[in-house]
Amino acid sequence: MAPPITAEQLFSIDDEIHRVELIEGRLRIMEPGGRPHSISTVAVAVALAPWIKERKLGHCLGGEPGFITGRNPDTVRAPDFAFIAAGRLPDPAPDGYPELVPDFLVEIVGKTDPAERVHRKARWWLDRGVGEAWVVDPAQRTATVHRPGVVPRELAAEDTIEASGPLAGLSCRVEELFA
Repeated sequence: MAPPITAEQLFSIDDEIHRVELIEGRLRIMEPGGRPHSISTVAVAVALAPWIKERKLGHCLGGEPGFITGRNPDTVRAPDFAFIAAGRLPDPAPDGYPELVPDFLVEIVGKTDPAERVHRKARWWLDRGVGEAWVVDPAQRTATVHRPGVVPRELAAEDTIEASGPLAGLSCRVEELFA
């Protein structure tokens, strides 16, 4: 068996390998998400980022930004969309992956990522300190809100979804997240 890969080695891997995460030193290759996943990724950014930017609350990251969530062996996970509150990222931000977890994130169910796996990943993030995770399912036209210590709440397309914590006051119709 090959020795575990570090976060720094993952960051320097040739760009021909796409969509990977590092789980306890082992690469997990993820297939491209497909059209509905891509549409939702953009829709989430369009629905959330302007509100966050206008209030200067912090940083929005998309395109599956990596975060180091463990060392020896290293783990680097990548949500579809992440928010980091102002002042939590070092200035200047280092190359590579920040060694922190986002304050808020969104994961999107796609053709190659079954819903249960995506919900499991959202719970995994909560266990590492993320304050809130939304799981958007374009095929089912739902969004589920995951918060620590609270039963997840599934919302339909016509419902309004509201953030808590540092993003309290942010809300939109669920359908905006996959339209």
